[in-house]
Formats: sequence, C-alpha cells, structure tokens
Amino acid sequence: MTTNPYTPRPGAPERHGGVPNTPDRLAVDQCEAARLSGLSAKTLGRLADRGERVGRIKIGRRVMYHLATMRAWLAARASGHVQRHDAEGGGQ
Repeated sequence: MTTNPYTPRPGAPERHGGVPNTPDRLAVDQCEAARLSGLSAKTLGRLADRGERVGRIKIGRRVMYHLATMRAWLAARASGHVQRHDAEGGGQ
C-alpha cells in the first residue's frame, strides 16, 4: 500500500501559502525557496529583478529568501494584489 504524497507526514511543519511555518528559520536558500513556492530559482530571480517582493536577500554572492516576505507575496498573488518596489526602495 502506498501513501498519498500530498498527506503531510507526522510531525511535519504546518504549511501556509506553500511555505512551512518554521519560526526558527527566517530565510531559506534559493533552491529551498523554489521547492516551497513551486517556481524555479531562475523564475524567482527574474520576479525579484522585475521588482516583485518575493523576499530575495543577497548576502555577498549568496541568495536567500525571507520566509515571511515570501509567504506574504504568495498570499498577495492568491488574492490578486501584488506589491512591487523600485530601485530607490519605494513601493507601489
């Protein structure tokens, strides 16, 4: 008998908007962000370059994604309201 791949395993973190509710982790690397969002790392990078607030953080050459910002962005996409920011740090 096989298990349903969409059934969370016992003890798995609860999910909200595709991103796990893990209070001990503020950010994930781009591969984990891609896995959690269902988008490719390249697509997430392009969205961030376009001004979408996907939560991308660059620390040196390392790219991370802030989970709370990513969760809010996913929720906004689901509701049809998406925020963007420009290079000067302003918002729309």
